[in-house]
Amino acid sequence: KAGHFNNKNMTQSTTPPAPHPGHTMCFDISKLRVQSINGYTHEIRVVSENEGFFAVLPAKSASCKDLFEAMHDYIATTYNAQSHRVEYAHADAEGVLKSMQANFGSIGITLTLSPPGQHAQRVERYTQTLHQRSRSTLDALGYVLPPQFLLYLHIAVAAAMNLTPNAVSAPHTPYEKLYRRRKVFHKKCPFLPFGTVCMVGMGDAKRARMAKALQYPVQDVPKSEVGVCMGESSVFPATYLFYVESTRSIVPRRVISVLHPNTIPFTWKAKPSMTGVLQ
Repeated sequence: KAGHFNNKNMTQSTTPPAPHPGHTMCFDISKLRVQSINGYTHEIRVVSENEGFFAVLPAKSASCKDLFEAMHDYIATTYNAQSHRVEYAHADAEGVLKSMQANFGSIGITLTLSPPGQHAQRVERYTQTLHQRSRSTLDALGYVLPPQFLLYLHIAVAAAMNLTPNAVSAPHTPYEKLYRRRKVFHKKCPFLPFGTVCMVGMGDAKRARMAKALQYPVQDVPKSEVGVCMGESSVFPATYLFYVESTRSIVPRRVISVLHPNTIPFTWKAKPSMTGVLQ
């Protein structure tokens, strides 16, 4: 079912194309070189055959339990929530995935497996684009992004890929075909690039804790702090996620102001940016 992708190096599929978004999905698992800031060790790259919607999912480990939970949550919140039924999934014939066939069967999805070489061709186009755009994003930054944030870079790049029509979604974008509507963007900063350094809002509870620790009145504690944009939130519409050093976590925050492009956050290492030089 997942073999319908056009690729000159692949054998032409004899199965009919997927009839609706999410009907047939193809996914691949990759281990992160460095554990992410929130404790993830693997990423799952998922492509839907019908509309070419592409996503990168975080997974706590390569265990059957963690991988299936990540996939099940994605399917439920992305496709089932839009009344799209996922019927087929396709992946490499890795040991852990063989044991997941029963898990997928329990939610009405047929999981088929193929040799790694064959499956890699089906997601190669998306993976190549993902890494090309990730390199461009990193080059535009004036600092070295620590490797524990690369997972969130991939998630943000994949989300941006869904806002451009592709061969199977045109004339619409993959996002429009999946959600049947146009995307709602952030009103103040509609296209905030990944890695942008901002001043972001600080919650009242956090300000109260800081005031207590400093023995200050709450009114004298700053209302904002430095945050680095990690892409849009998938939970809160038109909201960005930020890494804040004070909590060493990635959280949704309100944008107060966008700082100068040459701002180096925290103690991260500065680097020359070819994009910045050309601009």
